[in-house]
Amino acid sequence: MEEDDVEKLLQLALTPDSKAIQAAEEKLKELTKTPRGCGLLLQVLRGSRNSPTRQLAATLLRRHFPKVWTDVPPGDRTAVKAGLVDLLARDEDDEVRSAISILAAALTSSE
Repeated sequence: MEEDDVEKLLQLALTPDSKAIQAAEEKLKELTKTPRGCGLLLQVLRGSRNSPTRQLAATLLRRHFPKVWTDVPPGDRTAVKAGLVDLLARDEDDEVRSAISILAAALTSSE
């Protein structure tokens, strides 16, 4: 699965179609069980032009990334935290910034 696939799943999860939401949620649940999957969500959080998609990525990361955080090498953890700080400064959407700050707090408290 690649970044574009993950972004499509997130967008599908935001549609009004309950069957599509359920299918997307099942795939996202599996994705978030690994550091690689969380890394893909981070890429979407950094690169998507769609604010609701970025907000959902941050929310999913807040819920699931702390569970695999200890599996992430220390150098990568530092890079992730620095990247989140950069995103806080760059993102123009208040709701996305709020979700990112909550994610950063969750990761920091997981250490």
